[in-house]
Amino acid sequence: MRRGLITIGLRAEFLHDTARGATRRDLTLLWHDSNPHVVVIDFGTPQYVVDRDLFWQGLDGDAGVGNIRIFPWRADQGLTVISISNQAGSASFLLPTGRCLRFLSQTYDYTPADVDLTADVDAFIASCLQAGAS
Repeated sequence: MRRGLITIGLRAEFLHDTARGATRRDLTLLWHDSNPHVVVIDFGTPQYVVDRDLFWQGLDGDAGVGNIRIFPWRADQGLTVISISNQAGSASFLLPTGRCLRFLSQTYDYTPADVDLTADVDAFIASCLQAGAS
């Protein structure tokens, strides 16, 4: 498994934003191998953490429930909607699907979707027991 940080700068076009009323804002998508199953959507302030597989699925079909939903919008124009809601309000914005796809593809080159990053607990316990017995 390779190690790294991947970022891409994008401009979001807002469909609605109850908190700020913005129409366009710059953002950065961030991925780091220290937490490889998430993507950070960074507007400076605020930042949102999104499950990487959910983001991937939303580029091709409706994905997510609750606070974050991602789905294609005008697929012939290559746009994806990210809809975020929290106690402060809600916002939906458009991102270019192709650029998101390339960004996510790079993250999967580092850490494939099927990589389980949980520690082998049984092996750890066995090594502790062995160390304690010596």
